[in-house]
Amino acid sequence: MIAAGALGLATGGTAVADGDPGVGSSYAQGFQVTPHEGSLAVGAVFDEALAGHTDKIARAQSQGLDLGAVGTSIKGYNCGQQPTALANYVPDPIQAETPSTGGTDQSSAGPSPSDHNSDGSVEHVLASDTPYGEADTTFAGPVNAANNFIGISGVASKAWSGLVNGARDAAATADIGQVTIAGLVTLSHLHWQVDYPANGKATSTFTIGQATINGTAVPTADPSQVLNAANQVLSNIGVTISGPSPTFAPPTGYNPSGIQFESPLQIAVVPNSNRNGVTDPVISGVVEPNYYPLANGLENGFANTSAPWNSLAPVEQNDPTGQLEQALCQTDTPITVADITVASFTAAGYFNIALGGVNASSGPLPTNSFNLAEFSFGSLSSGSSSLLPGSSGLDATAGTPAIAGVPGQAVSGPSSTGSNNQQRVVPAASVTTEAAGPLLGIGLGVLGLLGLLAEADRRMIRRTLNTASFEE
Repeated sequence: MIAAGALGLATGGTAVADGDPGVGSSYAQGFQVTPHEGSLAVGAVFDEALAGHTDKIARAQSQGLDLGAVGTSIKGYNCGQQPTALANYVPDPIQAETPSTGGTDQSSAGPSPSDHNSDGSVEHVLASDTPYGEADTTFAGPVNAANNFIGISGVASKAWSGLVNGARDAAATADIGQVTIAGLVTLSHLHWQVDYPANGKATSTFTIGQATINGTAVPTADPSQVLNAANQVLSNIGVTISGPSPTFAPPTGYNPSGIQFESPLQIAVVPNSNRNGVTDPVISGVVEPNYYPLANGLENGFANTSAPWNSLAPVEQNDPTGQLEQALCQTDTPITVADITVASFTAAGYFNIALGGVNASSGPLPTNSFNLAEFSFGSLSSGSSSLLPGSSGLDATAGTPAIAGVPGQAVSGPSSTGSNNQQRVVPAASVTTEAAGPLLGIGLGVLGLLGLLAEADRRMIRRTLNTASFEE
């Protein structure tokens, strides 16, 4: 059913390229997990699908797990060393782009025991010269948090952009088969959909198929009523679930700058006296006293941390090869992630999960706002309207060419006020038919100086060749 929901709107079959391809883009995600500490956040996005096209070129990308900045850090050089073996397990996206020779480019990827990048997702991308781009990402799951506090399964995301049945269209869907929260709330068959056709009348919707709260089934015709009932139960454990609204911008049906959104559901862990009475003693009494001294020793050397970790200082200091130092140096990324994750469950931060979410944009190909025709051959002679009247001839009074806009130079012809009495100006330089004046002297002086420098260089090279000695 989830696969059918993800595929129901797409008509990615043969499309006739009779319409204007224009441009388009679309995006869908399965869910996102993000801990926050102050303004810092690290997170992972599961089941991404992206598609877009520009004129005759289409592109698509599918990725089962996007680790964002954390993945980039793991795969980059750290402490002057190449990436560790952990980089082999950071998932990469698969991509497709319309071939320059035309035709179709497509590829697929799925779980494999020999695939280090496998994250359990099935990915597929396609890009043709219709143009049409499509990305599909599915994940059966389930994904469970610690103690099964939150479970997510049956995730599918799809995005497409291009000509569909001869008309421009950009659209995306996201489906989640089931979400369970603390065994108290179960939401099934969640569906996000956005469509941006050529007529510009974009639409987006979000629906919940079934919902069970505290063991009782509730009507799902109005998703906001479902979420209100769920929050009455979840508030007792410091968890809230909110639908698309300005609280978690953009709200449902939001269309800023021509991009149509259907936003995710947000599951947030918020302060709660009942839960904090259980978790705070664990964090302050167990995690922090043991974790932070260890993290400090890894980052700054064990000689600078407290017992019992400072007993490792001699091992670190007596390592002649420096291998231990290099290994410890590369722990900065895991430590940063752990710091933010721990803080997200305290007053220093917060933790949220975004379920679903889609957006799309489409429109005609933008016109080039730069007109270079004005600079074509012959354009200067035809642009006489930009010159002052009489500026192209000789001033009969002064006997020199009239220079428009130069103070002191007489300009022949009537002025804009109708007066023939123009202000006389002094030419910037004498204009004669003979080579004379101070500029000629300066030019000759510069040429003479260049000649002297060239001769001095030649003499120096000759002296060097005469005095240099060579050894076989």
